[in-house]
Amino acid sequence: MNGRTGNTERTRVAVQAGCIGILCNLLLFGGKLALGLWGNSISIMADAFNNLSDAGSSVIALLGSRMAGREADAEHPFGHGRIEYIAAFLVAFLLTEVGLKTLESSVRKLMHREALHFSGITLLLLFMSIAVKLGLALYYRTVARRIDSSVFRASASDSFQDMAITAATVLSLGVFRLTGWNIDAAVGLLLSLFVIWNGISILRETVAPLIGESNDPKLSCEIREIVEKHRGVYGSHDLVLHQYGPERYMGSIHVELDGAQSLRRAHALADHIERQIREETGVMLVIHTDPVQTDAEARDCRKRTERLLRAIRGDASLHDFRLRHTEDGREFEFDILLPWGLEKEEEQRITRELEKGLAESLQEKLRLRLHIDHPYTSARSDAESVEAERASAGIENRRE
Repeated sequence: MNGRTGNTERTRVAVQAGCIGILCNLLLFGGKLALGLWGNSISIMADAFNNLSDAGSSVIALLGSRMAGREADAEHPFGHGRIEYIAAFLVAFLLTEVGLKTLESSVRKLMHREALHFSGITLLLLFMSIAVKLGLALYYRTVARRIDSSVFRASASDSFQDMAITAATVLSLGVFRLTGWNIDAAVGLLLSLFVIWNGISILRETVAPLIGESNDPKLSCEIREIVEKHRGVYGSHDLVLHQYGPERYMGSIHVELDGAQSLRRAHALADHIERQIREETGVMLVIHTDPVQTDAEARDCRKRTERLLRAIRGDASLHDFRLRHTEDGREFEFDILLPWGLEKEEEQRITRELEKGLAESLQEKLRLRLHIDHPYTSARSDAESVEAERASAGIENRRE
């Protein structure tokens, strides 16, 4: 279930990035703390402790990445990749805590103003800090993209934020030098609110994979394209992906195959597709085969139903279509795929109009067994669009 980036290489890159972050942030902390104490600047000292927090965040990122890179074992058959999400959560928590402490210090400074002292060396160090933080942010972002790391995405965001904080500190010193106005506490207050807001935003982003979120549209599209390019596959739906860390996925998908073929042949095709998906994407996928009726009557009924459904609601589609003949007449059974968030009344309206429209179109009383389904992918992917176009053209245009 390993992804496209090897675990050993991924861990090496993460450890290197963590060590660089620790070294840079400790150097910045020492220099800023000394200047803040000398200049009696709450914003510089707040910035210094923010760098110390960043060093701690780099330690968490380093340890979290190493632990996440451990191979699967008997107790954790899907690996340890989710540890990285926990590490990213801790980084975001520390960031939020720093914002709260800075807020408290800034409020105290607003109530009891003190004089500011600074020199050319102070400004030089702060400008060097901006340059270092910009370099770290760009480096972390490159690492995050290379190894698909949520913890280094959080660290990159933190570094960009630190650069802005230091720039604001320089601004407050410049204003004091030119006008004599001491806006240090006010700047610290604004910066603390910014830090808190950013920390909460990162917390939400890192918690989402732990709670469970919708499929990545790009990966979903890639998987469905691989599935549907095989001869004998009429379509696919209900792709469900569970993430067990960066580039570690396990999931299932329903694949429509000719219902008249033998079970042995269908099983062989499903096995072949599963192996190809794992080789090309790293996803461990289990295929559920759905038999498709390919006779002319079933094709015509499905095509009529699809056209009518899309006329009622353009973003709706159907799958798992079944035609049965009973003593009371024909029976259609299928699933309707509708967007999330629709009211129950809207879903009922769609089914009523569909039932009425089919009865009028076919000039007979039908029995419908409808099941409402919802997508597992957050945005409509290219593969879903292709499937919808094929559906509107009718099943006879699908591969034989």
